[in-house]
Amino acid sequence: MKNFKCLSLLAIMVMFGLSIQAQTDLSKGHIKQEITDVASDDDQVAMQLEMMKGSTTNYHFNDAKNLMSMSMMGGMVEVKTLYTVEGEKIDLYFNAMGQKMLVQSDKAEMEAEAGDQAEALKNMQVTLDKEDKKEILGYACYKATIAMPEGEKGMSMTAYISEDVKADPRLIQNLQYVELPGFPLELTVNMGPMTMTTTTVEISDKLDDSVFNISDEGYKKMTFKEFMDAMGGMGGMGF
Repeated sequence: MKNFKCLSLLAIMVMFGLSIQAQTDLSKGHIKQEITDVASDDDQVAMQLEMMKGSTTNYHFNDAKNLMSMSMMGGMVEVKTLYTVEGEKIDLYFNAMGQKMLVQSDKAEMEAEAGDQAEALKNMQVTLDKEDKKEILGYACYKATIAMPEGEKGMSMTAYISEDVKADPRLIQNLQYVELPGFPLELTVNMGPMTMTTTTVEISDKLDDSVFNISDEGYKKMTFKEFMDAMGGMGGMGF
């Protein structure tokens, strides 16, 4: 199950990417994004990535809570991360084909566990190009390039951001330490041998607060370390 390495990494990114609250300009709402394009020069990686195409991520948020919900591989893998502003609590619900795990922690612990990844993301530099424009769902967007400092290798990203959408861009995985003047309605992540593009397919300022009521029935509660060990047992995390 080699594809679990990719799926588990995405899940961990989700955990680290959610630990902030939405901007006050948009106090509540819902944004839906979908993986619309994947590519790799490696045939085996390309085959695994193709399984991710069509996967969706939903962001629900208000002043008190944020919920990021991700569905992958046709719903076989589901990840929900609930962030409660008061106490900076983080609950991760991970369901991989019926294997359910629940990690309950807080922002400080998760950031400490991020380690070198957090430091790398903090070094990312942003270049804005307002002449490179695109319209997405009626919103005017322009290009932002996020990359490591010149001479350093690592992940890079290209985003089309809208200043009219006032949700906090740090809700998105990999952008938690990046300052952007708008919310990315399209984001392409380049991780060496692979690229993945996520596009916003739905935006609403409506919010049903009941979405934050998540049942823990059937989930095995564990520490973050236990979760990482379990992921390794599913196919070799490599962390």
